[in-house]
Amino acid sequence: MANGHKADDIPTPEFAPVRLGTEEYFVMGDNRSYSQDTRDFGPVPRKAIFSRVILVWWPLSRFGLVGYDKKLTPPGPVSCN
Repeated sequence: MANGHKADDIPTPEFAPVRLGTEEYFVMGDNRSYSQDTRDFGPVPRKAIFSRVILVWWPLSRFGLVGYDKKLTPPGPVSCN
């Protein structure tokens, strides 16, 4: 549940509630049974997010390109590793 709304039908074990600050995000890996994510290491600060989603693959009902303003610059450092 996210803000009282079911996000999808992927089974996810119960976990403790997470409170987010104004510049924090809750992230989950795509392989929830084995991923390390906010449930393990806590909220991700906005300044640590430095890329954008360009394609939604799943669920198939939402498959397609994601539109955004290409003039905007993502926050955080640029990394080429």
